[in-house]
Amino acid sequence: MTTPRPSIDQILTQFFALRPATGVGLRRQRFLDPLLRRYLETEGYRSLTTPLLAELAIEREFEPAGAFARIMNAGDLIYTLPGFIEPPWLQENLLLRKPQIDLVAGLAALVVGRYLGPEDFACALMEVDATIRRARLQLKLDRRAAQFDRQG
Repeated sequence: MTTPRPSIDQILTQFFALRPATGVGLRRQRFLDPLLRRYLETEGYRSLTTPLLAELAIEREFEPAGAFARIMNAGDLIYTLPGFIEPPWLQENLLLRKPQIDLVAGLAALVVGRYLGPEDFACALMEVDATIRRARLQLKLDRRAAQFDRQG
């Protein structure tokens, strides 16, 4: 018998509990946590198979708020993470963008380290890694452009 994977809600609660923050870091975390949850509830369904879509629809009939995070698990989270660091969800504010990208990287590391084997979701993990690299590169380019604009 296999052990059921924790829900996305349980994973996010644990993740943010493991990342104690103060000051600016706490304010960013308080901004990003609900933003990520809103993203998951509005966009997470895009990565689901037909049976899971039906399960989500049933859950939303009973309690719509937080349904995706409540019933989906670590595997579903890995498939949805890349979209959170792509437009329109990627923050335009450069001071928020880096913590947003770091959040996805840290969350992916936690999920793989505790709940999934890297071999189980290799393609999804490659997509997460590639999206993180693209987002970091774009952040670097945008920072340079902003610095150039300030100087010139």
